[in-house]
Amino acid sequence: MSVPESEASKWKMDNTLPGLDRPLVARARLVEIERLKDRRPSVVEPMVAAAQVDDKFWSRSNPAAWTLDRSIGPDVTDKETILNLARMSANAYEPKPGEGGWRDVGSGFNNSADFGWEDDGIRGYIYANEDASIVTISFKGGTPQAGWIGGETSRNDRDNVNLLFSCCCGQGSFLAHQVCSCASIGLFKSTCNSSCVGKCLKAEERYYPAAQHVYSNVTILYPNAEIWVTGHSLGGTMSSLLGLTYGLPAVTFETPPEALPATRLGLPSPPDSATPQARNNTGAYHFGITSDPIYTGSCKGLVASCALAGYAFDTVCHTGMKCVYDVMKDFGWWSSMRTHGINTVIQDVIMKYESVPTCEPSPDCQDCSSWK
Repeated sequence: MSVPESEASKWKMDNTLPGLDRPLVARARLVEIERLKDRRPSVVEPMVAAAQVDDKFWSRSNPAAWTLDRSIGPDVTDKETILNLARMSANAYEPKPGEGGWRDVGSGFNNSADFGWEDDGIRGYIYANEDASIVTISFKGGTPQAGWIGGETSRNDRDNVNLLFSCCCGQGSFLAHQVCSCASIGLFKSTCNSSCVGKCLKAEERYYPAAQHVYSNVTILYPNAEIWVTGHSLGGTMSSLLGLTYGLPAVTFETPPEALPATRLGLPSPPDSATPQARNNTGAYHFGITSDPIYTGSCKGLVASCALAGYAFDTVCHTGMKCVYDVMKDFGWWSSMRTHGINTVIQDVIMKYESVPTCEPSPDCQDCSSWK
């Protein structure tokens, strides 16, 4: 349901991308999100820790602890809003605002802070609208290495990718860089200790706990704000996982399927939900294109470019809603890693389509069926 015009949060943005001849206006609407009533980090994080060692923790949780809220979130049916969030996601790759490929999002929604730029780890920016009633956190995606262009965070990015999206930390894969010892490799079926992987994901140097720290600080800076999260690729994953943890609206771009790490991290899930991908009303919207093998979960196998670079992308299931641009059908594109980048998505996809795609769930998806 859209927020009435008089109640909509809107802000103008500068015209900095080619092909735009008028200012953009981003819009908010009411979004139904099923989430914990008490979402303070000090309350949620011990529960997540307990769920990592007890896979029945959330199924035994009290239904009265949950609520179906109508929260102010981004209008995912509005092209200009999606373009605005994509621009914020692109900016997360730029070390200095206003330089390089930075895209100005206008005077109505200003970059107010950055995080992580002095360390080899999670990075991004924080934006607030004029009255600080809506704050958006944008997270940087991965910096490729090996056959791709390398960068400061590439090794740490790869280790986090293989923890998050591999069936078991890159183990059982000939070329992937292994980042844990949680697997028992069998002749016909291998076993992964999910609790072991969850502990590795929560290690201090990993991205998810760092993203939690960023969110906690933002809630201190803006105690009364509605908080949105966005990002591209691995940055979108951090956005989605934070959204599931604290009940936040999340809009991601070309994000790898992240239902499996949501399970292994023990993220909050209503007692009647069988799997993260089967949940309704998560507030997560994953925008992507059919030609991107990372988004579609098809960048796997011995000759895949991801494997040749040491990455293990095994997952195929997203949480929430998938919003898919069928560029292979509409534009005649073919599957290629070259189409994964956020600049391609902005200039050659979002801006070329007249409208945004319909967002749909994929509740029957299954990950890592050859593992137990």
